[in-house]
Order: sequence, then C-alpha cells, then structure tokens
Amino acid sequence: MRKYLVLGGSVLLLGLVFWVIYQYKLPHTNVAGEKPAVKIEAAELYRQYQQDEDGSNKKYLNKIIEIKGTVKEVQKNDTSMNLLIGDKNAAGGISCSFLFEPGKNFIIPQPGEASVIKGKCSGFLIDVILVDCVIDQ
Repeated sequence: MRKYLVLGGSVLLLGLVFWVIYQYKLPHTNVAGEKPAVKIEAAELYRQYQQDEDGSNKKYLNKIIEIKGTVKEVQKNDTSMNLLIGDKNAAGGISCSFLFEPGKNFIIPQPGEASVIKGKCSGFLIDVILVDCVIDQ
C-alpha cells in the first residue's frame, strides 16, 4: 500500500513540475495589437478602485485597458520601466509596467507629460496595477 502512495505522489509531483515549466516557457503577452476593452481616464479608474475594489475587479481585472493621464513618476532600469500615472494631488494612481525589447528605441514620457497607455489590469494594491503596457501613439 505504501508503495502505491509513494508512486502516486511521485507522479503527481512530476506532473506539477512539468506544468510549472510549461507556464514559465509561455511567450510573453503583448497588448500592442490588441483592442482595449475599456478606455478611461487614469484618475477615474483609480477613484473607482478606491470606492469599490470588488466591483472594479469584476469590470477590469485581466482585461486590456487604455488609460489617459499625467505621468507622476518614472522608474527605469536596463530591462523594464514603471510609470505612475494619475492626478498629482492623489495619494495613488495607476502603476504601469513595461518591458524593453533589446534593440528597439523606446520613448520615455517625462513627469508632468500627458500620456495614453494600454495594458492588462492585474488588480489593486496601493495603486491600480497594469502589466504588459505599451504607450499608445
């Protein structure tokens, strides 16, 4: 009996390892060619999440959203960038995460500039989080 439990556990563990490797190797999503499900002002999206996080998750979570707003802060390193978009008087805003593709020129908006950004909504912590973002021209 113990032999079958060990064998079953091993098969389950091996299946889990293959699933994790498969998920890791999936190609990175790109929202550049996707049509946004929602177009909204950054301040309005942040306000909606502050007032009703569960309701906003039902409307926006895992959907491609196009936001329009003012850049509050820019954080950049060699392979990624994070922009905070929103009203400069608000405590939070929309956190937009970008990945750089090697060899491509990337225009980085400066704080105070208006910008239109498209990304996939992944929820709300202190800020509303958009991932896989692109700057819409």
